[in-house]
Amino acid sequence: DVILLCVRPDDWRLVELDAAGKLVISVMAGVTVEDIKQRTGSSRVARALPNAAAEIGYSYTPFFIDSDDANDGETVRILFGSCGQVDQVFDEDQINYFTAMTGSGAAFPALLAEAMMLDAMGRGVPLDVARRAAQQTLVGAGRLQEFSGTSPSETVKSFVDYNGTTAAGITGMRNGGFAAVVGAGLAQRLEHRRLQLVLQVVVHPGRVRRHRFHQLGLDHAAAHVVDRQSALRV
Repeated sequence: DVILLCVRPDDWRLVELDAAGKLVISVMAGVTVEDIKQRTGSSRVARALPNAAAEIGYSYTPFFIDSDDANDGETVRILFGSCGQVDQVFDEDQINYFTAMTGSGAAFPALLAEAMMLDAMGRGVPLDVARRAAQQTLVGAGRLQEFSGTSPSETVKSFVDYNGTTAAGITGMRNGGFAAVVGAGLAQRLEHRRLQLVLQVVVHPGRVRRHRFHQLGLDHAAAHVVDRQSALRV
């Protein structure tokens, strides 16, 4: 009754599946609900995006669903709730965004820890000590957020309001463009995936569908370029 699609997006075109009447849940990045419906024959399709922390029960999984069965949303929520926290979103394009934000799992927090570790090493701290310090700071911060139940903004504000040495560090990071750098990284991650999908369409010119460009956030110029390249390949 439930089919879980968890192949690489690049291999999606090789999948042959008749899922009429079944709930299809996809964890593929960038493959739209409409595309899945057309290729599987199912009218009950969800896209979910767990991350690597599902392995230890700490994933964050957003999902979007388009189904004529009112119970399907709860089925998706129970399934992914077994390995972490779950939120339903009502705009499919937000799933594409979460590919960049939460789908990267530990990568971006690890990047922060690495920057802290390298800074410590640059100040003479031995590698093994710097690594443990950065890693445990990251782990401890995550656990504190979990148990306190406060939002990240509230945590930052509490340190800024205290106006101690941590507040000075926060100010320095903000003045150095911390938020802009993080935003640029997320935007680059999202754009990279969009370009990959454009290349897939160019490689499969017979499968071009205009609505996909709108759902991926690509403008008409990009669609025109792909159409021209597809025509040339034909």
